[in-house]
Amino acid sequence: MTYEQVKRLHHMGLEIKEMAGRIKEIETAMKAPTRQMDWGNTHNQRRDRLREMVPELADLKRRYGETLARAREEYEEAVQWIDEVTDPFVRMILRYRYLDGLTWHQVAFKIGNNTADSVRMAVNRYVDRMDSERAAE
Repeated sequence: MTYEQVKRLHHMGLEIKEMAGRIKEIETAMKAPTRQMDWGNTHNQRRDRLREMVPELADLKRRYGETLARAREEYEEAVQWIDEVTDPFVRMILRYRYLDGLTWHQVAFKIGNNTADSVRMAVNRYVDRMDSERAAE
């Protein structure tokens, strides 16, 4: 695993939240269509829209499950990669940011006496140093 892959895990989490919200939105609309969506005035228009939503919901749930399974696998790999980070300060930052899903500002606040830029740069400097050491080998 690389730092770039660990960073991708954060974005997968955002994608999963968005998909879960969309699933809930569709399910809610299907239960109470006249209040949730403007589908037109006729019964046939509502029925047709429901017919469109069923496969859309099934596909979204399938993709959600696949993305969730992939995220679980990548999460385990990220935990292992972060545990191997030799600098305890950077390791703590990485855990807060990528395993706990905090923003850079939240990480800085949680650690204390740091700014979002300072914790982000600490990680970048560490990654650059590790890349340089690997290249020198």
